Amino acid sequence: MLSSASPEWKNGRPMTAYPLNLPGLVYGSAMPFGLYDPEGRLLPEFRAAAIHAVVLLAEPDECREKTGRDLLAIYRDEGLTVFPLPIPNYGIPVDGRLTDVLRQAHEQAVRGRNLLIHCSAGLGRTALFATLLARSVLGLSGPDALAWLGRHQPGALLTPAQIMLIME
Repeated sequence: MLSSASPEWKNGRPMTAYPLNLPGLVYGSAMPFGLYDPEGRLLPEFRAAAIHAVVLLAEPDECREKTGRDLLAIYRDEGLTVFPLPIPNYGIPVDGRLTDVLRQAHEQAVRGRNLLIHCSAGLGRTALFATLLARSVLGLSGPDALAWLGRHQPGALLTPAQIMLIME
């Protein structure tokens, strides 16, 4: 039985489903083996959800520090396609790859491939990327995208800079 001890297990749901009306399903979660999943219970949940691709928003050093593992290697061993988009914790993308990764994530879901988005806790950077993806896929305005996020992940924790990026 899943524990309710950490945020991602709230209501018995380890992952947040983001409805985008695409053939593939899009989820968000905390980092497996990280601070909110030290026992690694999320990885079997990813398998059960038939995840095909991962948008990895945590920085490589952050992943190693918080998990003690090489997440990229684990994902590759699982046969997952990984789209790394390192974003500093509480920050916004700074390397100019946001548009490309949004496009790649959208293409995965259009092709019927299930997609997982995660950072560390799954509440900030994950919510930011999911909202930007929804904005693009569903043609939402900034305010409508934030309202969409509020309906589907009410516990999201966005910083002012992240909100400004969504509103642009």
